[in-house]
Amino acid sequence: MISSSSYQHIFDEDDTYNAKFFQSIAIYSLQIEFLMAKIGAVLNILHIFILTRKSMMISSVNSIMIGIAICDCICMIIIVKNGILVRSLVQECAPPLSQFEAQFDFFLTAVHNALRRCSAWLGMLVAVVRYFVIRNVTNIRAQVSIPKYGVKVSIIAFFTSCVASIFFYFHVDILEVATWTPKSDCEDFTDMTARPVHGQVSNEIFEWNNALFAKLRLYMECVFSKLITCFALPILSGLLITEMKKSAEVSIKSFKKSRKDLTTVITICIAISYFVSEFPLGIIYFYKAVWRGNLTYLNLAENVKLFCHSLFTINASIHCLICFSMSHQYRKTFFKCLKNLNCLSKKVQEYIFNIIFMATF
Repeated sequence: MISSSSYQHIFDEDDTYNAKFFQSIAIYSLQIEFLMAKIGAVLNILHIFILTRKSMMISSVNSIMIGIAICDCICMIIIVKNGILVRSLVQECAPPLSQFEAQFDFFLTAVHNALRRCSAWLGMLVAVVRYFVIRNVTNIRAQVSIPKYGVKVSIIAFFTSCVASIFFYFHVDILEVATWTPKSDCEDFTDMTARPVHGQVSNEIFEWNNALFAKLRLYMECVFSKLITCFALPILSGLLITEMKKSAEVSIKSFKKSRKDLTTVITICIAISYFVSEFPLGIIYFYKAVWRGNLTYLNLAENVKLFCHSLFTINASIHCLICFSMSHQYRKTFFKCLKNLNCLSKKVQEYIFNIIFMATF
């Protein structure tokens, strides 16, 4: 997700980049991101509700998946808020954000950065924990399989990711970069004086010595947040498939029908989805550090990043669908909740009917 201030008045007249193909992809990606964020927010709220039922709180894998769902849900809400703000700012007569609004907007971007990183780490940790469980190492399995372990892992991952995002938050300053004056045809702002336009300016400390710290931040983001996670995921998926075959001692066709092993299949699917959404972004961060200052590449990178962000919203939206399609216990809990909701609805209707009846007579 890109801060909404990046779309505002300071870039209105920048026509130097003419790669129409990538720009069109970026526009469509942005539309998909905002649309899927709305869908993803609803699905993840439902996902959290199902996973936190007592019947689902049976393993560390489910606890970590709750952590993933919470991170994804908050990210979706921030993107929805950002989309509403962007649509208001692109209006020709829309005034710029105040300095406080711009700072708060970038703070939410930093929160999104921390939660997206945490979500990817938890996606990898789900695979790690599942591997130790099916590996059947007695002294380790007893520790990593309980729900409390998953909660502990999620909390550690969250706070570690927040520390990493501190560097992201302080690598730019929100400063006045231009002045906005309403045009004569803006009827609602004819009596308004000029307003300052606040934008993101690279912090002097990070730009010191040929942007040494800025490049270092990008390399660290690339390696620790993206590439290590992405390279670990296919390796862990391969190990999970191998261990699953060994433990079941059946053919691939047979283990697909096993409810016990479907948890591992869900883990593999989630791992693959994170690889697809995060790996391209890791490559972009790497080359942004290498080619820092190259405006052509930076413009191209920003457009590709929008495409990656749309992949992230799709990825965050499908986790509950993966669980629903492959987990018998998840479906059972879902339909039980629907049944309880239906019973509650009938009781509410009866209660309202009784009140109306008594008030009438």
